[in-house]
Amino acid sequence: MAGLDDFLEELKKAVVNFKTLEITTAVGPITWDATKQEYVPVADSTIKAMKTKIDLFEGDMTTHMDPEFATGALQSLRDYHLKTQSDGHDLIKKNVDALESLVGLTKLLKKGG
Repeated sequence: MAGLDDFLEELKKAVVNFKTLEITTAVGPITWDATKQEYVPVADSTIKAMKTKIDLFEGDMTTHMDPEFATGALQSLRDYHLKTQSDGHDLIKKNVDALESLVGLTKLLKKGG
């Protein structure tokens, strides 16, 4: 069952890479990156950003923000970022449940049904 074994290896990699959740809210000019097929920030000094990293195994959380998010014109986006952070926790729970289901399914398939 080479295909199933390959799938299990990819599933293991996904679990290992699941360690950190990063949430970034950035305001500033963007440009289309044809290679990535997505919009990306233009790297210049006008970018204002807020970034949160959550270590899912240790529970540590670190947030960095431009002062504009704390006391300036971007305070409402700080609230948006915090809501996104909360939504991220819900998404993680759903993803963990889905991974558990996939692991159970692959165990059944390996046993033959």
